[in-house]
Amino acid sequence: MINHIIKTITALTFLMLPAFVAGQEVAEEKTAWNYTPIFEEKLCPFEATPEQLSQIRCSWLTVPENRDKPDGRTLKLAVAVVSSLSENPEPDPLVYIPGGPGTAGFHLADGFLSSEFRNERELIFFDPRGVGLSDPKACTDLTRNWWNASYFSGSEPDELRQEKLILVNRCKKEIEEKNIDLSQFNTAANVHDLEYLRKALGYEQWNLWGRSYGSRVALEAMRIFPDPIRSVVLDGPSPPNVTKWTPDAGNFLDILNHRLADCKSDPQCNAVLPNLRVKFWSTFHSLKEDPWIIETGDREILPQLIVLSEASFAFAIYSALNRIQTSAMVPLMIDRFTERDESFIINLLPRLDRSSERRSWWVHLSVNCFEKLAITEGETSGGSGSEIELLEEVGFGRDDRICDTLHPYRIDPVHLEPVVSDIPVLILAGEYDPATHRSYGWITHETLSRSQLAEIPGAGHDSAALFPCTLNFFKRFLDDPDAELDMTCLETMPRTVFVTDPAVVFGSRN
Repeated sequence: MINHIIKTITALTFLMLPAFVAGQEVAEEKTAWNYTPIFEEKLCPFEATPEQLSQIRCSWLTVPENRDKPDGRTLKLAVAVVSSLSENPEPDPLVYIPGGPGTAGFHLADGFLSSEFRNERELIFFDPRGVGLSDPKACTDLTRNWWNASYFSGSEPDELRQEKLILVNRCKKEIEEKNIDLSQFNTAANVHDLEYLRKALGYEQWNLWGRSYGSRVALEAMRIFPDPIRSVVLDGPSPPNVTKWTPDAGNFLDILNHRLADCKSDPQCNAVLPNLRVKFWSTFHSLKEDPWIIETGDREILPQLIVLSEASFAFAIYSALNRIQTSAMVPLMIDRFTERDESFIINLLPRLDRSSERRSWWVHLSVNCFEKLAITEGETSGGSGSEIELLEEVGFGRDDRICDTLHPYRIDPVHLEPVVSDIPVLILAGEYDPATHRSYGWITHETLSRSQLAEIPGAGHDSAALFPCTLNFFKRFLDDPDAELDMTCLETMPRTVFVTDPAVVFGSRN
């Protein structure tokens, strides 16, 4: 049984921490507010009824590309405000900060029209700079081809890295032609855009909901602009002092072994699908030596011809672990890859988490190269021939050549110190999350004196809003951020029921 603990850090803890607390950021991070953000309404692009559209206000927020050059180039960011159902809503809205980096948030607004979050307050969604509908738009070729290169090229690791390097070089040329300043696509810029948004909307305070990388933005907002923040929910926390690139080989291997150990201890799963760890690595090496070529037919989602290598296999399992719905299929997936079950795989791949396919990859790389390379340079893998090194070779980890090709900008490591704050925070970590590992929850929790931490049983990189248990105390936290939450429902959340029969996935018993 997992221990679900709410822990309060004592004042003594802070004596051992760097003197880099909320509101005491490095001087150059303070924005001189000599720019007034422009806010103009736009037509909402959602497919919805007129009544539903009347509950969403869509707008463009115009911000400077470089906050130190207020008279320079500007960017339009897409913003959607979902009205509250209350006649007298709370004055502090809930703003959703999307993950990635490079993931959009604006398009989620109409999906929250029936959300209970609207009962008391307005909800705000937006696309960060360079993402979705927001300016600047660039490198659609990179976004379109990165996912296919990772999954379906069948290339050897060195060839795959070279293919991605070609894509990045092509993107870099386009960025230079459009005079996009890559030094301004990072977490600090996103935080200042948030503050421009708050000022433009006229809110004195608001609540931040940071999802995955969005939690990194929320934490930095706590450091730079703490006063307007009433409370923060870190949903899949990504603290600045974590040194790992995403996806990380060590995190993936830990979560995979955890998942396979659960199957081994489950009589039904182990009886039908034994020896999974051996099967995983034998299949990994088999696909390395003899890639699997599949003709998918005339399909809109998958290429007509795909080549599955050891990289394709590893990333497919990684994607499945990210979501609770597909995590239960991981043992079966390993077995079906081992048997090279073509029909199963063709039906499976479109069902995996494909958020990375829709990601703005140039923004994703720009942010990560700016912030993570500064603290991961010099790291080594687990040793020659180790399992971690094998995963790093196929793309689980950073590639310095890609970052050096894209831009030379690197963050000052002082900005990667832990955020120390007394703002009320709810931290939600998934037990099987390979992207923002469950250990990140504790790392984040240690320096936030009024934080409460929940590890969600069975969850991967899922949003806490998916589960009735976590959704309930999420709402209670918004109602009263200072109250100690009753999280006992975590102990009664249903455990994973493994899917061991392909018919359950694709047949009449779906």
